[in-house]
Amino acid sequence: GEYGETEIKAMVAACLENSAWSAKSGKMVRNSRPTGRRDQAIVVVLVETGIRASELCDLEMRDYDQKKGQLHIRHGKGDKSRFVPLPKQLVEPLRRLVEQRRRLHERDVANGEASVWLPHALDRKYPSAHAEFKWQFLFASARFSRDPKTGKRHRHHLHSDTFPVHLKTAVN
Repeated sequence: GEYGETEIKAMVAACLENSAWSAKSGKMVRNSRPTGRRDQAIVVVLVETGIRASELCDLEMRDYDQKKGQLHIRHGKGDKSRFVPLPKQLVEPLRRLVEQRRRLHERDVANGEASVWLPHALDRKYPSAHAEFKWQFLFASARFSRDPKTGKRHRHHLHSDTFPVHLKTAVN
């Protein structure tokens, strides 16, 4: 459904503060999920740009051009690519998200777990590309998943069905 400005601000606040309003207790309660900044950035990006949730989930670090202030949507509706300009209010949430993703990636590299599934034959052409930051998903899953074909563990993108569940939990 459509949300008004008040509801959107409540969603952003709930995600950013990693807390939620509890209808049962009638007060704000702390949420233990470590994904608050990611979820807050998702709400703001979806609301301010109008891109589809599936397009958002597929964004890689290389698709975010901070200098030009735009996102590169690859294989959007009709398998077309386009550039989406970013409003100024997205600069700070995305900067914080990229900083958080970089720390997570560095931890994954230090643990020998930095890996992402690469399209087509890129993994054969560039054997170490799977661990490069630019190929990592901007909105990454908090957990690793195992590729059923290769058995390799990867940090895949956030599933488009996962975020609405987290958001509902955060604001209810």
